[in-house]
Amino acid sequence: MPRRAVLAWGLRLAGLAVVFAILSQQIHWCDRLNVTTGPPVEGHATLLDDGSWRVVLPAGGVRAVAAEDVRTRGAGGSEIPDVDWGLRTLGLRLGEHLGIAVGVLILYLGLFVLTAWRWRLLLKAVDLVLSMARATRLTFIGAFFNTAIPGATGGDVVKAYYAAKATGRGTRAVLSVFVDRMTGLLGLAVLAAKLAQPRPNHRLGHRCIF
Repeated sequence: MPRRAVLAWGLRLAGLAVVFAILSQQIHWCDRLNVTTGPPVEGHATLLDDGSWRVVLPAGGVRAVAAEDVRTRGAGGSEIPDVDWGLRTLGLRLGEHLGIAVGVLILYLGLFVLTAWRWRLLLKAVDLVLSMARATRLTFIGAFFNTAIPGATGGDVVKAYYAAKATGRGTRAVLSVFVDRMTGLLGLAVLAAKLAQPRPNHRLGHRCIF
């Protein structure tokens, strides 16, 4: 294998190692019960009927935590126990509602396909051609890096790089990616502004009251 190819694969593996290292800092397997004194209690947490907690520790054994020893945080105008649920617990909960989880996943994947289709229209506007399959693949890559690395635009940089490499027209490809991002943000802003508009009071009709 040529030295250049070996170097390219080495850089890819190093990049993947960095990404997985960052992900490992953001994702934890065990539940974390944040208590008022001391470090969080990690393990498999279960809320009991009396409001106390039972935590099965990873190293073995069980720890009981009283309700008043658990920190709380605001959520929806009320106070709830401050628990960071681990990947294992969340997976078990999703398994209990598998139909809903699959439906949400299908909608989520469909959103990426629509995003790729929108991006292809922008590519055509600058006389670039990219297959739907390739556009969808690059959209998924960009979304992965947006999620995996700090910041919300890192995936766009990766997506723009591969788009420039695939089309051979760096400037236009990069421009299409960032115009696509701005178009999406503008759409969200318009939707948010529309939803934020006060609804008319149907009891009063459209009359002005002074």
